[in-house]
Amino acid sequence: RLAYVNLDIHGCQNLRQQVLYNIQLYEPTLAPYYSYDNTIFACTHTHSGPAGYAWEILYSVSSMGFDRRHFNMLVDGIIQSIKRAHNNMSQSG
Repeated sequence: RLAYVNLDIHGCQNLRQQVLYNIQLYEPTLAPYYSYDNTIFACTHTHSGPAGYAWEILYSVSSMGFDRRHFNMLVDGIIQSIKRAHNNMSQSG
């Protein structure tokens, strides 16, 4: 099993860390299936996407710094997407 998360944002290492941390703590139905070993995050590296979600100061300068509400919104949305995909899986072939 593999979770592939594609995001149209600049970078996503901190989002990946928080998503996987939250899954382990708060999502008992997902926790046995998704970890650092089988969850891939891909970012398009756009300079036109949202800002304020990065922990690194350089990436949040254009938005006047880190915004916890924005960060949490992205984390929660990613977890909901993984949950939706997980619940809609079916056998192939």
